[in-house]
Amino acid sequence: MSTDASKSSVLLLRSGVAAFDAALAAELQRRAPSGLHQADTWPSSLPDDVGLVCSAAEGSDYELPKAALAAGAHFVDLDDRRGRILDGAEALADVAGSGGLQAVFGAGLLPGLIEPFVRETADGLRRVNEVLIGIAPGSERFGVFAPERLLASMGTRISMLLGAEQTEREALGDERWIEHPAPVGPLQSVNVDAADLELYTKRPIKATSVRVSFSQATKAERRLLQRAAKFVPRGWFGGAAGAAARLGKLAGKGSGGALVTLMVRGIDAKQLPRERRVSILHPGGAGALAAIPAGLVVERCLAGRAPSPEGYAGPAEGWIQEAELLEALSQGGASVVEGDLGGWRGAHTAS
Repeated sequence: MSTDASKSSVLLLRSGVAAFDAALAAELQRRAPSGLHQADTWPSSLPDDVGLVCSAAEGSDYELPKAALAAGAHFVDLDDRRGRILDGAEALADVAGSGGLQAVFGAGLLPGLIEPFVRETADGLRRVNEVLIGIAPGSERFGVFAPERLLASMGTRISMLLGAEQTEREALGDERWIEHPAPVGPLQSVNVDAADLELYTKRPIKATSVRVSFSQATKAERRLLQRAAKFVPRGWFGGAAGAAARLGKLAGKGSGGALVTLMVRGIDAKQLPRERRVSILHPGGAGALAAIPAGLVVERCLAGRAPSPEGYAGPAEGWIQEAELLEALSQGGASVVEGDLGGWRGAHTAS
């Protein structure tokens, strides 16, 4: 079902993170045939020409997508919380299924940016052993990497599949090194919660291990996170809100660029070990990077090129092909480096 030509504009519900909102608005402006409306909250009435609502805001329920679908508009969400992404299908299936409307969750960094690379790499493997995702989001933080969200996850444990065994690891406590390409190199990283931890352990990918890790941009951030984990429960730093404010200031002093590194390891049809590495650098930060896959999903919805034209509600899986994502990344100012079992093939270069 293609969108009515008279309803081919987009309503963007902003996140409140200035750089993220600006990057997303610019990308959507390019992808929406009839232009872009912007708002901070749901309007009293949806403009007549809006055929899709794109939300960068966090929501505690599914009222926004339900309202969009009820108004006859597709809905694309960049909220990266695991439960919201995975439960969206059940919450909205009946509403989306009537009228051929699409409700797509996690269309930004997680899983939107990562999923096409994982899916198409897995197609060439007999077995996927590990999917390792490392993200250094740069100075502009939002979603799972926002200071308040990072601090809120302290002391919690994340359920994940490692070595085909279900286990738990501490959020921001289980440190490891992620090998990004030169000139960045290895960065000390800690676990974050994301839908990817479950999405890639199911068919058709069915990896035996999935891990998502976050790298602090500066040593000062790492020290503050460690101290906050120990002392916020004792009332130091003015509580979690005070620690989040201090962490936000430190985050602003880090590199503005965002770095997302993916490694997929497995066995091919000849029983030989294989590894594919992909690392994406965007000088504009994580917001500018997340906007690119979201823009592609929006464009597909408006053009009636959805994987499930009869209607869909669920994660951003199968929506984007790797080749078109690589082209969009290049056009959007990102650079991509690839590698294999032998390591990285070269340093980041401008596209």
